Amino acid sequence: LVDRPGSVQADIRAGQIAVTRTHPDYFPLVVGNSILGGGSSSRMFLSIREEKGFAYDAHTELQPNKDASLFAAVTQVRNEVIGEAMETLLGELEGMGQAHVKGQELTDVKNYLNGTFVIRMETQNGLANQLSMTRTMGLPESFLETYVTRIRSVEPDQIQSAAKKYFTPGDATIVVVGDSQKLAKPLEKFGAVIVEKAKP
Repeated sequence: LVDRPGSVQADIRAGQIAVTRTHPDYFPLVVGNSILGGGSSSRMFLSIREEKGFAYDAHTELQPNKDASLFAAVTQVRNEVIGEAMETLLGELEGMGQAHVKGQELTDVKNYLNGTFVIRMETQNGLANQLSMTRTMGLPESFLETYVTRIRSVEPDQIQSAAKKYFTPGDATIVVVGDSQKLAKPLEKFGAVIVEKAKP
């Protein structure tokens, strides 16, 4: 808990180390990440914002680098709902590993991911960026050519398996930035709270 006295909201990040683009779990993780928090139709957005009104935004981030990657669930909520919001966020993470993704939800996300990928490749600049990424990340030349096929081939059991490894609340590091006087007590139910002062 990073103490920011007087803050009227809490910034939450819950995440853990994930896998690189060359790992077999990468494409299931990409699809699962999009289902969980990849946009305005994602589970986190619909639950935390649309259903419960806790936040303006709720999303997940998957940042793959050459040697490791970071997965994080992110939102900002009012101080008075920190406990309920944390329960909802962690519940959505855990839920991804408890059941298979339904057919239409999976189809829609695959279409979205492949559509945005193709659009990114349409311009010379976009293609150059993708080629640069494959070279700097040490990826095989076939990575871009097989991207769409590999997204389409992801199965529900692969997503569930990846979620059990990388969307696990018990393994997540949770960082909350806000007023410790208002947040520390309700956060204690989620684990030991270590308070740090925000650096100017």
